[in-house]
Amino acid sequence: MPDSQSRRQRHEEAAGWVLRQSRGPLGPAEEAAFQAWLTASAANRRSYESARHLFGAAGRAIASDPELSAFEANPARPRKKIAVMAAVFAVGLAGFFWADGPMRLRADVVARIDELPRVTLDDGTVLQLNASSAISVDFDAENRSVHLLRGQAYFEVAPDRDRPFSVIAGDTTVVALGTAFVVRLGLNDIEVTVTDHSVLLKLDDDDGTRMEEGQRGNYNIAGAQLEITPADRNRALAWRQGKLVLDDTPIADVIAEIDNRFAGRIMVPDEPLSQKRLSGTLDVTDPLSALSFLEAALDVRMLRIGPLIFIRPE
Repeated sequence: MPDSQSRRQRHEEAAGWVLRQSRGPLGPAEEAAFQAWLTASAANRRSYESARHLFGAAGRAIASDPELSAFEANPARPRKKIAVMAAVFAVGLAGFFWADGPMRLRADVVARIDELPRVTLDDGTVLQLNASSAISVDFDAENRSVHLLRGQAYFEVAPDRDRPFSVIAGDTTVVALGTAFVVRLGLNDIEVTVTDHSVLLKLDDDDGTRMEEGQRGNYNIAGAQLEITPADRNRALAWRQGKLVLDDTPIADVIAEIDNRFAGRIMVPDEPLSQKRLSGTLDVTDPLSALSFLEAALDVRMLRIGPLIFIRPE
């Protein structure tokens, strides 16, 4: 396992133990498992102490806010308290994984939260990144590869029969067949939309599935399943004009898109609320205005703590 991957797994395991302990004493079997994990390495112990520190900071942030303090004081809502603390805690843990400092060491181009940069590569290929997205470029005499490290990008590929062009996102590889297409790398899925001509979509080491213009492929990472459906070109490219076209879209996905353009983090701790669905068109060029619109349309409330915004039921 690469060091960065094992480090991330270690941090996630530490976070899991801290959150579990916050809900009450561990049972004998859980305590034994925790002690075995904790004593397995010094790195595990360091990760655990860091996680405890971050969770303590989350508690202090809540205690310092009158509304959240009242919210968590209700004895009938202990799960809400844990959910809110876990959300603040998750923001701290994000520093382990998503800070732009380490990303800039890996990437050739990193988009800021307030820009959708257009980039022309050495071969003449033109691409555009969504906000907060990142890519690295690997061209040689035989191949042209772009790694989508984060976010979403649109590609207009310059033809070169001697050097195939591919985009690598997670476990998928998109091979251009004289084409234009969009690739989005999500936390739970990878999406490819073909806007012109066709592509070959490869999963791991398979032979690939040919996708034609007007098709969208969605690969569910956890289930390792690929679903290909018709796609609307205007909807697929709306983000290039700062728009989100929503069609029965979960609020969690909408907030994730707005979050990419926000200088902080936006959280929806309430699971039922996060799964409510929206349809329509939303302008996300101004994240706070977009959130204000959702606040009015959905009868929800925004609660801000420093760089964090919580969306919760009214």
